Amino acid sequence: MGFHTFDAEQADRLERPGRYRWVSAEELVGPLVEADAAVVADLGSGTGFYTDDVAPHVETVYGVDVQPEMH
Repeated sequence: MGFHTFDAEQADRLERPGRYRWVSAEELVGPLVEADAAVVADLGSGTGFYTDDVAPHVETVYGVDVQPEMH
């Protein structure tokens, strides 16, 4: 099984606000708040762009990525 990886030297591109066109912070967090989620795993978290939005709304969030240099 292969992994989809991102060029870590261009990780700053993962922090661009334009990524919200795929899913807004409200769309991401809303269902977690409604479900009263306590623990979330962000698989393929990259730089943690979306993880940062989720963290204030849950007790624990785990950001996991196959590329250590993305953390």
